[in-house]
Amino acid sequence: MKKQKSKLNDFDKDGLSDEEEALFKTSVFSKDTDRDGLSDFEEIFIYGTDPKNNDTDGDGIPDGAEVAMGRNPKGPGKLKNFLIPHQGNNYHPASFDSKRIAFHATSAVVIKVFVFIFLAILPEAAWLTPDVLFEQENQIVVMTNEMRKDIGIEILKDNQDLKKAAFGRAQDMMIKNYFAHTSPEGYRFSKWIDDVGYRYSVAGENLAIGFSDAKSAMEGWKASPTHYDNLIDPDYEEIGVSAVSGFFGESETVLVAQLFGARQNIFVSDSSEYSFMEDSSGGQNAQVLDEKSFSNDVYQEVSAVSGYVATNEENLFIDDSKSNVLIEEKDGNDIALVSAIVFASFADRVDLFLGGRKIELFENIKDRGEWSGSAIIFKEDYDKVFSPTVPPYVLAYSQDGNFIKKDIPLEGIVKANPSALDKYLFIKNHNSGFVGAINRISKGYFGAMAILGVIALILMVFVEIKKQKPGHALFGFFAIALFFAAFYI
Repeated sequence: MKKQKSKLNDFDKDGLSDEEEALFKTSVFSKDTDRDGLSDFEEIFIYGTDPKNNDTDGDGIPDGAEVAMGRNPKGPGKLKNFLIPHQGNNYHPASFDSKRIAFHATSAVVIKVFVFIFLAILPEAAWLTPDVLFEQENQIVVMTNEMRKDIGIEILKDNQDLKKAAFGRAQDMMIKNYFAHTSPEGYRFSKWIDDVGYRYSVAGENLAIGFSDAKSAMEGWKASPTHYDNLIDPDYEEIGVSAVSGFFGESETVLVAQLFGARQNIFVSDSSEYSFMEDSSGGQNAQVLDEKSFSNDVYQEVSAVSGYVATNEENLFIDDSKSNVLIEEKDGNDIALVSAIVFASFADRVDLFLGGRKIELFENIKDRGEWSGSAIIFKEDYDKVFSPTVPPYVLAYSQDGNFIKKDIPLEGIVKANPSALDKYLFIKNHNSGFVGAINRISKGYFGAMAILGVIALILMVFVEIKKQKPGHALFGFFAIALFFAAFYI
C-alpha cells in the first residue's frame, strides 16, 4: 500500500515526516540516506528495500542501479542473479551480461598470450628442472626398449651404475665444452664406466646436444647409423641415461649421454680373476685377467665412436683423434659453414654425414690420407641438421668395396633452438616448479570460467526459454568455446 506524501515537518522534503525518519532511523537532512539513487520514501514504501543499505540483496549492485536495469533490488541474492534468469534480473543473468562476457573473453586472450610469451622466453634452466630432465631420461630408456622390442631384440635393464657414469660423462663435456666420444685429455667414455666400477664385456655410447625432448634425441640417433647400431645392438643388456643442462660456450643448452653395457662374468679363484665368455660350441673359455688387462684389452668397446664394420682390408683406418668437424656461423648467424678434416688411411672414398646431410670429402694430393671438405647450411635448414646435434660420422671405402664408419669430434656447436611453440607445448606438458604453478593457475581460471559459462547457458536455455534473446546466448556460447580453447591449448 502506498502512503500519501506528507509535507508536514519534512525537512529534507523526501515525502517522510521528520517523525517517520526518526522512526526508520533515516537522515532528516538527505532524501537518500544510503546514496543508492533511490529516495528514502521510495525504498520504504515502494520497493521495500533498506534505506540505510545501498545494496539490500547483497548482490554487489546498488539498489538504484538494479531498479534502473529493471531488476528487483531485493531479489533472490547474488548467486541466483548471477546465474539464473528470472523476473528480478529481467531474464538476463549477470554472468551473460555483454560487457562482463567481453571483459572475461578479452582477459582470457590476454592471459593466454602473456603465459605463452612468458614461457617461450624463459631460459632453459628455468623450465628444464631436475625432475623434468629425470623424466626425459626415463623416456629415452622407455623409447629405446620399445624400439628394440618392435624388432625382436631383448630390452635393456636400467642400471644405476651406468646412469652415474653417463652423468659424469655429460658433466665433463658440459664443463670442459667439448662434444666428442673422447675427452681433450684423451679419455674414452669407458673411463667413466670404469670409474663407477661397472665391469663389462661390451660397452657403447650415444651423445646428443641441444635436444628439446626425448623424442628429438631418439630421432637424431636413429638417423645416424653409428648411433642406431647402438640402439639395436643385441649384445647390450643394460642402459644408463643422463641429461644435464648448462652453458656450452655462450649458449644455454642440454646435453644427454646414453651408455650401454653388458656385464662380464667374473669369479675369483686362488686370487685370480676369470672371465667366462660363451664360444661357438656353447661351452665356456676361461681366461686369467688382471685389472689392467681387463680395463683395456679384454672388453669390446662397440660404440658410436668406433662404429667398426667388419672388413677384409686391415689397413683401412680412420684416426678420430686427428679428425675434426668445425661449425662456424657467418653473415649474422644466417648461415653455418661446416669444415671437415678427416684422416683416413688407404681409403678410396670418404664421405661425412652431419644431421642427415652428406658432405663429400677430397683427399689432399700432397698429404695422402688427409681428406677435407666443406658445406654451407642455411638457417632455414638448421632444425633439420642440428635439432638435436649428434656427433657426425664418416664412411670410408676401400677400392674393394669394404668400408668402416666412425664418429668424429665436433666443434662450434650450433645450438638447436626449438620454436616458441615447441617450447611452450613442452613446458605445458611438464607442470613442475613455479613454471607449472603459472600453468595451473591460468588453466584453473579458464576452466572455472568455462564451467560457469556452461551452467549459465544451460539455465538460460532451459529456464524461461521464451524470454531469452538469441544474441545473448550466441555471444555466451562463443565465449565458452574461447575459455575451453584457452584451457586445452
